[in-house]
Amino acid sequence: MARSKVILPPNSSGQNMGIVTYSNGTDTVGAAETTLVDAAGAQIGGDATNGLDVDVTRVVGITSKGQATKANSLPVTLASDEGAVLVQGTLTVDQGTSGDPWSVTTTTTYPEDSPHVGNDTGQFMLAVRKDTAASTATTDGDYTALVTDASGRLHVNVGALPTLPAGTNNIGDVDVLSLPALPAGTNNIGDVDILTVPTLTKGTQGSTGFSVQNLTDAGRTFLAFTVQNLTAGTSGSEAMASFSQNKGGSVTGSVTSYTVTSGKRLRLTGFQMAITAQAATVVRLLGNIRSNTGGATITSSALVAGFDIGGPAVSGQTAWMNMDLGEAIEILGDGTLTMGVSFVPTWTTTAAKVSITLLGYEY
Repeated sequence: MARSKVILPPNSSGQNMGIVTYSNGTDTVGAAETTLVDAAGAQIGGDATNGLDVDVTRVVGITSKGQATKANSLPVTLASDEGAVLVQGTLTVDQGTSGDPWSVTTTTTYPEDSPHVGNDTGQFMLAVRKDTAASTATTDGDYTALVTDASGRLHVNVGALPTLPAGTNNIGDVDVLSLPALPAGTNNIGDVDILTVPTLTKGTQGSTGFSVQNLTDAGRTFLAFTVQNLTAGTSGSEAMASFSQNKGGSVTGSVTSYTVTSGKRLRLTGFQMAITAQAATVVRLLGNIRSNTGGATITSSALVAGFDIGGPAVSGQTAWMNMDLGEAIEILGDGTLTMGVSFVPTWTTTAAKVSITLLGYEY
């Protein structure tokens, strides 16, 4: 085969670049062959797989080490077994059009539980303003943005609050900074449970306290039952007094049995009775307050209290009594319980005159 030898010219520093021998013939491989030798004529090493072993001391167009413009730089392709490349300076990453994922590791990421250090840097996180909370993604499972309202507050969903157990619960001490203005008129702020009340000292005027009303003064309605100068019936015979009833100013006549108002308490506070002799004969009067749990009160109904007075045998002489009952007698009304007064007059010749008054109130 024919061979030709080419001697490379020296470089700009005067160094000999070597000799190129070119051979073209019909050998068993049937291909062109090129052999590089150094200035001393020795063949430059290499193998069939990797080619020549070459030390590159400079690249055409690149005149100095360090960062250069894109036109004066070479593209770099990472080896398949290379995990990362250390970059000094500013790195701009272009994903291109392939859509392949990429990631950049910088010094602005920190391990879990790492402590804060002054002047740390980080990545700015963006959120989308949506005054009405709504997702920026259209499909479940897609990536979406954080959303805020007009004041920059992040929309969050705290889910269902735990249910308080039944009964009275104290949610702790609450400081109310300001209360909303109540509209004009009568307003109900709801049921308020007072857990603690100020300590009140008997006989001492404190700076705070509660005004109270006796329960007997709440919804009180007075009652008065009277009968005056009634000619007594048969001596020694018990009869029901027929009263004139005054209830809160409303008068009803001929009442022998009074039904206590359902849900109210009837408190009897005073009892008066008198008997006047109409001849020179001894007189006596028994008065009985009775009650019946079902139906009208009659002379055989349960006895609540009894009173007895008597006078001398002097015509026109009156025997009388006035009893302050205080809080001794109180009857709870259920809509059926009744009360009344029976009396038993005694004389010898001429019928006596009887007067009876029963006082009280319902509350």
